[in-house]
Amino acid sequence: MEAVHNKLRDLIVRHCGSLRTNSELLQGFIVEMSQPANISGQPARDALHLAHQIAGAGGSIGFSNISVLASDIEHALQPIVAVNGMPTPTQREKIEGLVRQLCSAAEALTPEASNLYRVDTAALARRSA
Repeated sequence: MEAVHNKLRDLIVRHCGSLRTNSELLQGFIVEMSQPANISGQPARDALHLAHQIAGAGGSIGFSNISVLASDIEHALQPIVAVNGMPTPTQREKIEGLVRQLCSAAEALTPEASNLYRVDTAALARRSA
């Protein structure tokens, strides 16, 4: 059981790094999305896809705060992507604020903050047996 517990902890540690990287990448898509040269709407679609991935990864590995923020970003992006357009100033401000919060939260992540870091894998195994 200790081996399973160590593997879970290693996975959480790796996810901390990938959540930070993906949050920064998302921030770049948001900047691109608001540029006047953005007529394709692709940065908004890329941002939506990445926000969805971050929300799922954060939630599945026990970082509910990351998951909630990324989900909020995802919901804020959906109407922009639906019309393949540029964000309004109000939409842009809201999304940029959420992304700043997400990046700050991701930067502050520690593996121990995960709800799964201290999970008793032996007790889980006994319950499912």
